[in-house]
Amino acid sequence: MVKETLRHFENACTFTKYVNKDYQGQFSESTFRPGTTINIPKPARFAVTSGATASFPDLTEESVALTVSQFNASFAPTSVEMTTAVSNDQFSERYLRPMAIALANQVDKDGLSMVTTSVANATGTPGTVPNALLTYLTGGAIIDEHSAPVDDQRSIIVSPMASATIVDALKGLFHSSSDIEKQYKEGKMGLAIGSKWSMDQNVATRTVGVATGTPLVNGASQTGASLITDGWTNSQTGILKAGDLLTIAGVFAVNPVTKVALSRLQTFVVTADANSGSSTGPATLSIYPSIVTSGTTQTVSASPADNAAITVIGTGGTTGSSNIIFHKDAFTMVSIPMQTYGGLDKSAVEKDPDTGIAIRITQGMDVTNDKLLVRADVLYGWSATRPEWACRIEG
Repeated sequence: MVKETLRHFENACTFTKYVNKDYQGQFSESTFRPGTTINIPKPARFAVTSGATASFPDLTEESVALTVSQFNASFAPTSVEMTTAVSNDQFSERYLRPMAIALANQVDKDGLSMVTTSVANATGTPGTVPNALLTYLTGGAIIDEHSAPVDDQRSIIVSPMASATIVDALKGLFHSSSDIEKQYKEGKMGLAIGSKWSMDQNVATRTVGVATGTPLVNGASQTGASLITDGWTNSQTGILKAGDLLTIAGVFAVNPVTKVALSRLQTFVVTADANSGSSTGPATLSIYPSIVTSGTTQTVSASPADNAAITVIGTGGTTGSSNIIFHKDAFTMVSIPMQTYGGLDKSAVEKDPDTGIAIRITQGMDVTNDKLLVRADVLYGWSATRPEWACRIEG
């Protein structure tokens, strides 16, 4: 039963298939139990000096926390139902498959929901489904600028509507030869522009906050993950929502290695809902990335000037999807095989060696109510390990 459920579970995962799973083993050491949270280190960054004299600054290393949580799905058919209504060959299709799909969608949904508050790079316009390949190429160029590896580990995950729109827009390119013919016949992009394309119904949908007024930076030389602003429409709940995107006049993105300013403004993602106050429409915004203007972790060309104009990407109240192009190492998922129980009719756990996904099935009997009790559990966690190696394709 557990192997059959795991097969359905794997087939229903999309986003999960294309992310990093190299940290599975940290939870399975027999001599050390790390608890429900581990810290995933980021690559160290270094400053380059000229000449023969070397400097030896303290090494600053960053890490990202990953916490695992348990989810389950269960069902309890009666003995009468199992005897009269469900044959052995129907059991998998009628119960195991939909249960596995429900769990798989939960895993994918959690991962894609993480995208909206952890990824600041963006192109496209919320509410306008992208129909030009250039939009996706721009997303790829943005993660290129952030030094994402150019290899075969890039993927694009799009909503059903975005998938249909881009296939229709590019139908003139499809002709009867090899993979391009297959794309045309299946209605899927497959492999294109150096990325594996997939459709996922769980691509996060979000609605832009109120986003009205004439927002400005309130105070010069601000740094860090909090930005003091004003000029918004007074006394608005949700003037910006978690996941909203904005740029600040004069604050440009930088190459993460050389720290040279790029030609585009840095995009920031709002990480928590914000309300505006009365009088001058003040609002303090939680943002990512943090504003860092120097050193090995520099993120922007300069701190914003007082009264620098803030531009929100998208019109207030507009609903759209956050499609995404990303390198495998932008995100990490860990799935842990759970302990099995003794003294029950059946308790088993299986882990797929390719995807790392583990699922436990526990089966018992409710004698009082004459029911078969079947429960499936997964223990997993997500982390945005290198979110600069991902770009949202808003639409």
